[in-house]
Amino acid sequence: PSDALATEAGAVGGGAIGGGVGGGDFAGLQTLRGSADGLFAAIETRLREAARREQEADAVREQSRHEREDFERQCAEVRASMDIARELLQAERRELEDEKTRMQAPDARRSDVLSLNVGGERVVQRRRSTLCALKGSFLASRFSGASKAASAGATSGDDNFALSVRTAPSLTGEKTGNTLAPGDAFQVAEEQRGPDGILYLKLADGRGWVFERKPGVGVMCERVKEQDLDREGRHFVNYSPTIFLPLLDYLGMKELEVKGHPVPPPKAPEHMRDEFDAMLRDFGILPSMGIGESRLLLAMAMPYSAVPWWAYGLAFEVRTKRRPILLTALETCGVTREGDEVSEGGSPTATAPAPPPVLCTLHVAEGPLRERLGQRSAWIEVGRGTLAHRTGSRIVLANSIMIKPAVATCLYIATAVPAGDLGRSGVAFGAPTPAGVSAEDGDVAVMTGHFSTRFDDFSDGGWYPFIGKIEYTLPLSQE
Repeated sequence: PSDALATEAGAVGGGAIGGGVGGGDFAGLQTLRGSADGLFAAIETRLREAARREQEADAVREQSRHEREDFERQCAEVRASMDIARELLQAERRELEDEKTRMQAPDARRSDVLSLNVGGERVVQRRRSTLCALKGSFLASRFSGASKAASAGATSGDDNFALSVRTAPSLTGEKTGNTLAPGDAFQVAEEQRGPDGILYLKLADGRGWVFERKPGVGVMCERVKEQDLDREGRHFVNYSPTIFLPLLDYLGMKELEVKGHPVPPPKAPEHMRDEFDAMLRDFGILPSMGIGESRLLLAMAMPYSAVPWWAYGLAFEVRTKRRPILLTALETCGVTREGDEVSEGGSPTATAPAPPPVLCTLHVAEGPLRERLGQRSAWIEVGRGTLAHRTGSRIVLANSIMIKPAVATCLYIATAVPAGDLGRSGVAFGAPTPAGVSAEDGDVAVMTGHFSTRFDDFSDGGWYPFIGKIEYTLPLSQE
């Protein structure tokens, strides 16, 4: 049996050896393996190509998303710019319509030539528009042709037989503290017929509004026929040519004044300086029209690029120290979160679109700031403009505002930020600081103020400094 087993094992073993892979079979396996490797390599190449294409597709989708977002942002910017342009256009249209109404009035001939009899010594001619170059002055009111002088002819007024001046064209408007006595004459800068049928008259000297009649009382004011014409119908000017003609020369230059290049104030003959200043006061030019030495207060505790706070609005006091000043303009900036996001991590690129500016209005009110916060009717609009993102933006007052010593005057910069966008844009100001002076020079001091989240909703906590510049004028006759 053992021999049989050995023989069988040997047969088996011999079979195993004899049945092994021959040279041809091995080569075939190697070829098959090479084909499989090539197939796997091709599959791997295809997979890498598919992954690359997928990455490219992802990149294209991401680029498309960015382009779509950029397009939507640009569309939003265009819409915002169009809204701003529409607001400005509507404001200009309203001004043009008002001007058209004034021009269509029978006596509103602003560009015709007037003959002046100056002191009975000289006859000169000037365009009406030249004589009206200083809008709001008595001189402009006299020669505008758009309004006449009026007289307070009330026999039983509302304040001890005197006519109280209001802040607005309304019988119930807040009283300014000024009054007109029976027989007082005044110049009218604007007439407005109210819904109650009463004719309201705006005083040319800026004191406020009065009304022609009062229900239950009767006539309060009556129109006075224009006087001061000589026998030939020329306008008589009761001043010497020596002092009036320099003023005429100044008005001619003022009419052609270019923005940013103010015309220097008129110079009086040295020997008639007092008479010259008295004439300017009589015409309502000094001190109310900003003729004098222009100065600039820098309230730049930090650059606009570093301003940390912004809100819907900012109100603060301006106080003069020893003499009156005439506030003519101010500069500050706006801040938008969108603009900060664009410049995050560094300065915005030259191709990055600038965020749209913020529309704003400038208001003024007399009295301490604490008493004016929340008193919506106390604020009178005196200017409007736009605030660029972290860039100095100048707002020019429609008429100069006189700030007197010992009388606090409040300024309020309010933006037109929609309620849904509060916190995303607004007027800039500094970080909280103790109450008191935030900037000053030898003439004027700017106090810290409060910010607002809507027109009549102010913060009652910390105090915040105005960041910007205050432009003002010292009237000519100040010592």
